[in-house]
Amino acid sequence: MPKKLYIVRHGETAQNREKKFQSEDIPLSEEGFAQAHDVAKRFEKISLDVVYTSPMVRAHQTAQAIADVVRLPVNSISSLGELTRPTSLMGKGLFEPEGMEFKRLAWEHRHDVSWHFEDEANIQEFIVRHRIFKKFVEKDSHERILAVTHGLVMKSLVGVFIFPHLDPSDFYMDAYSSLYISNTGITEFEQKDDGTWVLVTWNDQQHLG
Repeated sequence: MPKKLYIVRHGETAQNREKKFQSEDIPLSEEGFAQAHDVAKRFEKISLDVVYTSPMVRAHQTAQAIADVVRLPVNSISSLGELTRPTSLMGKGLFEPEGMEFKRLAWEHRHDVSWHFEDEANIQEFIVRHRIFKKFVEKDSHERILAVTHGLVMKSLVGVFIFPHLDPSDFYMDAYSSLYISNTGITEFEQKDDGTWVLVTWNDQQHLG
């Protein structure tokens, strides 16, 4: 039986709705909890062996809603955490001048393993975490794996899992603007007999209506 990896983006937060940079401790909004409940119901009919989550509050709350339905414990994995952003930008708008300048510089330095705008993780460090997660999944004895994480992580994981022959930082920056992922959207990867991965489903959001 092929190994399956289901990846779910966390539910909505107030900062998602307001398009702001958000810190690790931001919880789900009322709408986010409703989305988490709805996506959890989807997994009543999807067999799972294990539930992993980003340690960030919004992801952990979403994972817990699903875990309660499938009756499995929640396991936090640091490599599933969102790309950390500069502390000075927390709570500020993604499209405000400071935020846009940070993103411009991050793009220009995407291949530089030592560049930092401030105290955030850079793109190269971000991608390394996802290569580690891929190896972790491939060694995992479970066949039906759920990972609850974040939008930027999911875009990076597509490059790491599906297009390993491409420059991961270039792919990530293209995916940043061209791949849309809804709060609690479901993505499914499947491992073939030769060990390679295929993208079966991207951003399934039927549960959102």
